[in-house]
Amino acid sequence: MRRDYGILGRGIHDWPQVSLVQPGPDESYSNVMCSPPLGLIELYSSMFNPIKERAVLRDGNVMEKEDILRGVQEDDDIVAISANSFNYRTGLEIAEAAKEAGKIVIFGGPHTTCFQEIIGEKIKKGERPIDYVIPGRADFQFYKLIIDILDHKSSPQNGIVPDYNIYSCSSVMDYSILFKNRLTLPERYTKTFVRMGVLNKVKRSIPVFSQYACSNVGKQACKFCSVPRGINIVRPDNFESTLEKLEREITPDHVWLVDGDFSACIPHMRMIGDIFKKAISPEHGIYCFVRADNLSSKSIDRLKDAGVTSVFIGYEHGDNKVLGSVGKNFTSDQAIEATQRLADADIEVSVGSFVLGTPAETLESLDNTIDFVERLSKIGNVQSIQANTIIPSPGSHYWNELCGIPELESDLLGTDIIDLPKAVEQFQEYAHRFYGAAPRIKRATIEEIDRAKKIMYKTLRKGMEWLDRG
Repeated sequence: MRRDYGILGRGIHDWPQVSLVQPGPDESYSNVMCSPPLGLIELYSSMFNPIKERAVLRDGNVMEKEDILRGVQEDDDIVAISANSFNYRTGLEIAEAAKEAGKIVIFGGPHTTCFQEIIGEKIKKGERPIDYVIPGRADFQFYKLIIDILDHKSSPQNGIVPDYNIYSCSSVMDYSILFKNRLTLPERYTKTFVRMGVLNKVKRSIPVFSQYACSNVGKQACKFCSVPRGINIVRPDNFESTLEKLEREITPDHVWLVDGDFSACIPHMRMIGDIFKKAISPEHGIYCFVRADNLSSKSIDRLKDAGVTSVFIGYEHGDNKVLGSVGKNFTSDQAIEATQRLADADIEVSVGSFVLGTPAETLESLDNTIDFVERLSKIGNVQSIQANTIIPSPGSHYWNELCGIPELESDLLGTDIIDLPKAVEQFQEYAHRFYGAAPRIKRATIEEIDRAKKIMYKTLRKGMEWLDRG
């Protein structure tokens, strides 16, 4: 039975069209990943059918911004935007266009969660083109909010939907929204592989997740990381059904397991490995994220048994003092040993990541990292590396340190719009002033960090994660 949804601004008797929007990267940020937005696909999967049938995905990683703006202005009734700190400005631009056209705008994502109180106050003052903010995991809140909108219920205070902290993952992941628009077909996400190692053979990969957030809850948090900590595991039956559905509808030859660290829990690895063996072809390769300190012989056996052929490892650094200072629980020697164990199991390291320029960075620590990369290259299974200058991501320990500097309060506190390139420079200035002032410490400069990167890339090729927007 159809109902009157004139509240949506169109004055028609019909179900609304809901668009799920992932903004493209802001001009200040070069995107290095091009995968379907799994969080938005999860929201789509939890929708009730009449709304689901009219939902569309607008993904700025594979669509032009002008096409997204035109769609939210001309076709959509409710615009749901998920943004991180690297595409938040673009998200606000899309929200502004939607509001000007009289549409309802819902905002969520990690950046929104971090700055929810500030955004709420700005919504109250009319300074943000947003009707509702959903912090944290959004599947339960989003479903309830859509029902409330359709039932003409009152808005929450300051537009902030209460964070019930409930994660149910009650639906099988439904990727069919990718087929509704030719601009978001799966081929758009898998055509630009960085051609290296076993990934060179992949034609069509599917991204899936079996758990959320950082699963290393018993260990110290990495100081540069803003990923929430906790163990949120997808129901095994839903995970299996999702794989079977994708196997039938997309016919992949590869699986990308996007869990923050698949190697964190051996029982979970065993359970997911058993599901892989039942739900997908044994010829499919599997790529996943792992941590060096979790790669015991037993955990590598579980990776091999699950069908994993390549991994991403966050080595982060080659100097033990720096590793300890950022919250890592392993040494460079242990990382080398773990990589050798992977090589012995015929598992490639597609990408090894490094974070340079943390407060403890010195010329000596950079030299140690260059030597570490040389040691990695001799093992033979590391295909590429990715070295980044530290970004003090909002929500991380280093971001909180930066916000504690009195002269930066006007730039960083009280606003939800962050100039990340400027924050990177400010963090280096702060680190030089407070860490480099210690006696007998010569902290590395940006120029010296960049020089170290070039040497590292001469030893092992530069990798852009595993997908490059091109």
